[in-house]
Amino acid sequence: MAKIIAVTNQKGGVGLAAGRAMIRDVYNPQDAQRAMSQVMMLFAIAPAIAPVIGGWLHDLWGWHSVFYFLALYSGLVFLLMLFVIPETLAPALRQSFHPASVARVYGRALAHRRFLSLVFIVSCYFGGMFLYIAGAPTVIFDFMQLQSDDFAVMFVPMVVGMISGAWLSGRLAHRWPAERTVKLALTLMALGAALNVAQSFWLPVMVVTTIAPLMLYTCGIGIAMPAMTVMSLDCFPLNRGSASAVHGFVQMLGNAAIASMVVPLLSGLPSHLALGQLALMVVALLLWRSTPAAQAESPPRGV
Repeated sequence: MAKIIAVTNQKGGVGLAAGRAMIRDVYNPQDAQRAMSQVMMLFAIAPAIAPVIGGWLHDLWGWHSVFYFLALYSGLVFLLMLFVIPETLAPALRQSFHPASVARVYGRALAHRRFLSLVFIVSCYFGGMFLYIAGAPTVIFDFMQLQSDDFAVMFVPMVVGMISGAWLSGRLAHRWPAERTVKLALTLMALGAALNVAQSFWLPVMVVTTIAPLMLYTCGIGIAMPAMTVMSLDCFPLNRGSASAVHGFVQMLGNAAIASMVVPLLSGLPSHLALGQLALMVVALLLWRSTPAAQAESPPRGV
């Protein structure tokens, strides 16, 4: 667990990509899914804890203290990675870092149908949640007529849903095959998106009716993410770091597009956001139905 916490604390860029690959290097597929579910729970808790810590620091020592805290925290994580966390990739599997070799690996990743399907499925269903993260001010202020200190009304249930789903994914890791776990998750997300559309058209805007479908949706995300991350990395067992990097890049790029282009277009009415979420979920389901089966053979060597 200590290794998982140390890896999880690096959430951006290289840390996110390397952390996923390191977990899969250390564990078999079932244990990796369970470890990823623990990472997912920490990932969900962190956004809820961070503003509280930031508020304490601001009140005690002023806003500059937040940056000093981040510098100290980053230094601690760096020391943990340098002296405590060992290299997880076996020496026999370490490969050339020549730009041509790296380019070949990324080229294969961008041409691998199963891998791309899994990556875009994750980007679509996560984008359905990110619509409401990026559009939270509109949902809170304009739709539900709440105040600036009421963001917890929306985010706490969504975090609870994600943590519950991640916990369940970990419990299912040694009981169900990953594909069955993903089917359950997609079913819950599709149901949450459909209920969200229904309430947006036929019910008045209230906290319970608005948040309950989102909680169900994030529970599905918590179930799906650990299993789908392992499945996508296993498309390239010799290049898990590169696969994780592509996975993270596509997901972040999708989030950026949703925040900058989609949310402004759909934030006029609650039904517009709900329909946008359902549309992303439909795309994810269609991609899942067309995803090729896993191949038994190992991919060629690269980076």
